[in-house]
Amino acid sequence: MSSEYPFTDLPTIDDSVADPLKELLGDSYLELVSDFTADFPVKFSALKTSADNNDADSIFKLSHTLKSSSGSFGFIRLYKRLEHLELQSRKNEISNLTQQIVLIEQEFTILVSQLNKE
Repeated sequence: MSSEYPFTDLPTIDDSVADPLKELLGDSYLELVSDFTADFPVKFSALKTSADNNDADSIFKLSHTLKSSSGSFGFIRLYKRLEHLELQSRKNEISNLTQQIVLIEQEFTILVSQLNKE
């Protein structure tokens, strides 16, 4: 991984965010996470299409939406990767777009794997 993407030192899930949600929401937490993991591929597909078209405005909107949802659950590494893309697209200064998309997809796969183990 490039030093431009230093987020591998973070946990996949920030328990300081996730644990209070689990306690507060109980079984509803699992339903909400299930909804997120089902919806993510749809929005991510739209993000990839926007990236293919170099549509910085759409990349910004989609990465912002996905980032916010990720952060709400404490999915910190996914959140950080999306935040990086969001900030670049806001300035219309996107670098390594293909690499960023691949890394976001990998983070999501890692996240789903970890969630399935819980």
